[in-house]
Amino acid sequence: MIVHRPHLINYYAILADLYRGTGNHEKSLASFSEAINICEEFGDTLRMAYVSEAIARTYSELGQYENGAAYYFKTIALNEKIASPVLTIVSYLGLGDLYRLWKDPKKSIEFYQ
Repeated sequence: MIVHRPHLINYYAILADLYRGTGNHEKSLASFSEAINICEEFGDTLRMAYVSEAIARTYSELGQYENGAAYYFKTIALNEKIASPVLTIVSYLGLGDLYRLWKDPKKSIEFYQ
């Protein structure tokens, strides 16, 4: 069976979600990384933004807030290129939640507003 390389983005993103769901965050992040690499190879900014947001959530779940924030900001920067209002809102809400968990309520409020 021949799979076109760009379709592997979805494969790796789904696999990463499955790993995350089973608590295997290491494999989840590795699969997300593969998806990002393919996005970069093909210039797929839209899917790169969605995968970056998922990576941000994963780091947030792990309590690695600095890494999570970096990926949320990366997602927001990518959104400026693709103009996805839904993903922009999701990213700001994710940052608000991340800073709430990181015990920085002032910063959290900024992103929720």
